[in-house]
Amino acid sequence: MSRPTKSFINAFDQAVRPVIERHGLPDPSGRHAFRIDSDAGGLGATVYDTWIAMRFDDVAQAHVKLGRFATQGVQTRSFAQKLNPHSGKWNAVYLGSFQFPQAGTDIDAFCNELTRHLSEIAARQPEVATD
Repeated sequence: MSRPTKSFINAFDQAVRPVIERHGLPDPSGRHAFRIDSDAGGLGATVYDTWIAMRFDDVAQAHVKLGRFATQGVQTRSFAQKLNPHSGKWNAVYLGSFQFPQAGTDIDAFCNELTRHLSEIAARQPEVATD
């Protein structure tokens, strides 16, 4: 199995970090790099070389909000994600190529999947009734 090169790791970080930053803020507790407010409670996120470590604060709430699909997992050619119903881990793992130019396409696909999943759980502001 091939290992990611430094150029791959840099490209992954430069593509993924803005996706996380759009959904969260720096984590004041220091447990994770970012804190994301979601319908399923607080979600900590830290970007690593080829994956994103994420964990929900309230495991039971995350399990209820995300439903069974999250514990069964989502997997595409370049993306895998599964909620651990015991620890609250919801890691996003890159499965694509480490070799360019294919890696660029796979990183884009990974970011699209990540954006879709984070957008689906984004904390929604309560609607205000207008008279």
